[in-house]
Amino acid sequence: MKNLFILFTTLFLFSCTNKQENKTIQLSDFKRTINLSIDSGKIYTKKDIFNRAPYLYLLDTLLIAQDIFATEKGIHFFVNHKYLKSVCRIGKGENEIVRPGNLCTDKNGKYLWIVDWGRVTYNRYALDSLLFTNNFIAQKFNFPQTISYEKQVVSDTSLLFNTQYEEPYIYRIVSENGVQNFAKPQEILPGVEVLDHPLYMTTFKYDTETQRIYMAFRNLDVLMCIDTTGKVIFTKKFFNEIGFKKKVKKDRNEISTFSFLKIFGNKIFVLYCGLEYFQGGNVGQPVPNFPEKLMIFDMKGNPLTLIKFDGEIFDYVYDTKNKELIVYSLSSEIYPLIYYKIEL
Repeated sequence: MKNLFILFTTLFLFSCTNKQENKTIQLSDFKRTINLSIDSGKIYTKKDIFNRAPYLYLLDTLLIAQDIFATEKGIHFFVNHKYLKSVCRIGKGENEIVRPGNLCTDKNGKYLWIVDWGRVTYNRYALDSLLFTNNFIAQKFNFPQTISYEKQVVSDTSLLFNTQYEEPYIYRIVSENGVQNFAKPQEILPGVEVLDHPLYMTTFKYDTETQRIYMAFRNLDVLMCIDTTGKVIFTKKFFNEIGFKKKVKKDRNEISTFSFLKIFGNKIFVLYCGLEYFQGGNVGQPVPNFPEKLMIFDMKGNPLTLIKFDGEIFDYVYDTKNKELIVYSLSSEIYPLIYYKIEL
């Protein structure tokens, strides 16, 4: 009888755990909800330093803002709320970048990588040389060309990419020694109707210690963790269930879900939109919709904090040492780079 009790108890707990794992996450499941006004943040810097909205990165307390549409220098450094310097000149000359893509850094801040689509190379800079000298030279890697908005450092000579438009894999690790493709969409996303390639676009972060990829889909309500063989560690579905109960549109104006997944202080941060890519449909000169929500999860994908802004956010970082959330807002015309003192 005792053994039967243990067996039934184990089955019951497993059933509860399995139901929790498959539970669709609602906004009400977040333990904490914070409303932030764009005007309540403190000014970081004026808009005129940027040509377009920049991508934001944080190494310790060093803020890196990259403007891929810059016409002079594309990377700007800030320390302790103060502008430090700008580097990486745009142009066709020696040691200049013809057409920059977004950058990435290794976990320890040793190197900074920038793609140059004009030369089809990946430029690796020693970060110290960018910060402390004016005569820095990039080491260039002629990796096979691939389409990707985001990339992550795996080692000193290899990068992880989302392949996006190249089936049948979602990810590839590219190095001088070759290419490793992994994560087949139909294997990690069973039950999702294959309608178009952008269905598989992801925003992701690679953890070098566990060799796991934390990712969220740009057109699906899915947050997921996999390893570099494509094995799924966990899957979380969300309230709109886009791609499951609802259909992804075929008119190139799909629903925009997640963007800019990042990890700060052993927590997963990711922006969420939930609207069509373009306001009023993909006609004429389309006006894009941008996120107004920032979601925070633990490393198992359980919801912790939901931040609601009263304006559109392009990108963000969180300084765990100084307890500061730094955002680039598209709703602030004069002072778009703003920080909030907040513990997350």
